[in-house]
Amino acid sequence: MYTWQRTQRPTQPAAPAVRALSVTFGNTVQLGIPVVSAVFGTPGLAILVAIISLQSLVLLTTGTVLVEADLARSRRRQQVGGHSVWRTLATTIRRTLIHPVVLPVLLGLGYHATGWAIPDPADDTLATLAQAVVPVSLVTIGLTLHGLGIAVGINAPIRRS
Repeated sequence: MYTWQRTQRPTQPAAPAVRALSVTFGNTVQLGIPVVSAVFGTPGLAILVAIISLQSLVLLTTGTVLVEADLARSRRRQQVGGHSVWRTLATTIRRTLIHPVVLPVLLGLGYHATGWAIPDPADDTLATLAQAVVPVSLVTIGLTLHGLGIAVGINAPIRRS
């Protein structure tokens, strides 16, 4: 998808990487969590969260690298700023590590590696927030469907015989 998008001569340098990420990064959170929670419960969620974490690390890191490479290529073509290869590499590494999804996953893996337990107040807070994930995910899916006009056909009056 990334290669095909690059051949379409995009107007924005980051567009091919963002589109490729959008196509490959599935709805494992908004749709997957409610479905897995309802069907498999907590044991299923443990597996899904591990999959989401690994998928996030791989795909979002790759996406960040591709975006930064495209932006650097665009700056070179336009001869804007004197960005060296090393500066581009340092920027890419920094932005990959401080990504709002990648950084918490890395910190969580690091904390888990210590073997320490999560303190009770933090665990209680996380458990309370976790209870909101399924309803919020379902509401956002519904709002998205409504915003796209898909809900019109679904909300048609039901004829009862």
